[in-house]
Amino acid sequence: MTATLRYDGQVVVVTGGARGIGRACVDQLAEREARVLIVDTGATPTGRPDAPSLAHDVAQQLRDAGHDVAACTDDASSQAGARSVIATAIDRWGRVDAVIANAGQSWSADLLSITPDDVAHLYATNAAAPLWLAQAAWPQMAKQGSGRIVTVASAGLFGYPERAHYAMSKGAVVGLTRSLAIEGRRVGIVANCVMPWAYTRLATSGDPDGWMGANIPPAGAAAVMAWLAHLDCDVSGEIFAAAGRHVARVAFAVGPGVVVGDTTPEAVAAEIDRARVLEPVVAPSSTRRYVEDIVRPALADDTVRPALADDTVRPALADD
Repeated sequence: MTATLRYDGQVVVVTGGARGIGRACVDQLAEREARVLIVDTGATPTGRPDAPSLAHDVAQQLRDAGHDVAACTDDASSQAGARSVIATAIDRWGRVDAVIANAGQSWSADLLSITPDDVAHLYATNAAAPLWLAQAAWPQMAKQGSGRIVTVASAGLFGYPERAHYAMSKGAVVGLTRSLAIEGRRVGIVANCVMPWAYTRLATSGDPDGWMGANIPPAGAAAVMAWLAHLDCDVSGEIFAAAGRHVARVAFAVGPGVVVGDTTPEAVAAEIDRARVLEPVVAPSSTRRYVEDIVRPALADDTVRPALADDTVRPALADD
C-alpha cells in the first residue's frame, strides 16, 4: 500500500458534487484535506429542478465536520456559468488546482423519439460543460504552472441502445480530453477521462438482483477521479474505465491496415477483411501520431498484407 495521499491546500472543483459519484469524490478529497467547491444545481437526471439547496446542505455537513468546502449552484453548461463556477473557487481560495467535470444527465429514448431539444440539452450538460470549465480554469492553471482536468465519458461509447443521444454527447468528451492534454503540455496542465460505472440514480433501475449496489459503489469510480486530480498524477490524455475496484485503460486502437489497389469502392471491398485485422494494434496518442506512425509508413510500403486467420468472422452486433 502507498502512503495516504494528501491534497493540503489544493483547490478542487467538483461538478455534480452533491450526489452519487460526485459526492463520493467530494468526500474522498475533503478527508484528505483538499479545499473543495461542491457544484450542483440539484437537478434530476433529466434536468428538471429537484433539490436546489442540496449543494449547500452537503457543504454545511462537511464544514461541520471540519472540512474547508464551499457550495455553488451555477450551471456550468453555459460559458458564463462555467466562468462563474471557476471565479467562485478563485475568489474564495485564490487558486484552482483541479476540475472534476463529473455532472451529467441521461434518460432513455429510442432513436425515433429523440428530439433536437434532447440532443442540445445533453450535449450542453455532458460535453460543453467540461469544455467551458476547462476554458475558464485554463488561465489560472497556466499561471500556476500546473493543473488537473478530469472529464467523465461513459461505457455508452461501446454502444447504448435507446440512449444514442447520451452516448453521442459522451463520445465528444473523449475528443475534448485528448485535445486538452496535448494543449496542456506547454503549461503544465494534465487532462484525463474516466468512463465510470456505479450504482447511482442513473443506474438504480438496472439492478434487479442488487449486484451493482453490492459490488460497484460510487466510491470506486470516485477514487480514480480523485487520483487523476492529484498533482502527483503524471499521466495525461488517457481514458480509464472504472467500476468498483476494477480500473482499466481504454484505448482507441488502429490495426496495421492495408493499402488498397486504388481509390474505388471495389478496391476497398476486395481488401476489407484484411483492413479489419487488429493485430498488431497501435493506440495513437494524437492525430499527428496516427499519420506519422501508421499512415505514412503504410503508404511507403504498400505491399503489407495482414494475414487472415482461417476462421476470420465478422462479429455479430450485440442484441442487448
